Amino acid sequence: MQMGNFSIYDQPAQPADMSTPLKSAVVMFEDSVRYDQLETGAFFDRNGTKLLSKQGKPRQVTFSLSDLANMQGTIFAHNHPGGGCFSPVDVMTACDLQLVELRVVTDQFRFSFRCGGGAWPASTEIVPAIANFSASARNEVKHMQHTGQLPRQHQQAELEFRLWLRVAFHFGLIFNRERS
Repeated sequence: MQMGNFSIYDQPAQPADMSTPLKSAVVMFEDSVRYDQLETGAFFDRNGTKLLSKQGKPRQVTFSLSDLANMQGTIFAHNHPGGGCFSPVDVMTACDLQLVELRVVTDQFRFSFRCGGGAWPASTEIVPAIANFSASARNEVKHMQHTGQLPRQHQQAELEFRLWLRVAFHFGLIFNRERS
């Protein structure tokens, strides 16, 4: 890493926004599952009431169709025990349910996906968009690594971040990453 060139990986954690009952409830849930070895997810209504919560396996939590039947327009928060950003299935589910917000927390980061004012795209558009933007995200991360802007241990995390940034921009979504 070049002198004076600090990345998000070098920055201290930021306090989470807990300014409303909803934000407070979601952040408290995320902090309670952040270090768990199993993936756990919960749906919240706009008032911060937890509507449904389930714990799954180390790399997935599964909800039945009947579980999801009344979850349209909610906030879904979950952890990724192995680290990493959203999976394609996470984002496709957000599209199908037209979530207010999709969130994931890892041991170091909090990620958020929201609509930019319109509707989520069709879930069938997500995988082709990932395929379309993968090469440019990969090239950007390789350039960052070769120019000393990104240590090798952060390559995968930064690739996922850059890819989701492109997908978000393409569909007019709001994607955020914060060190937490």
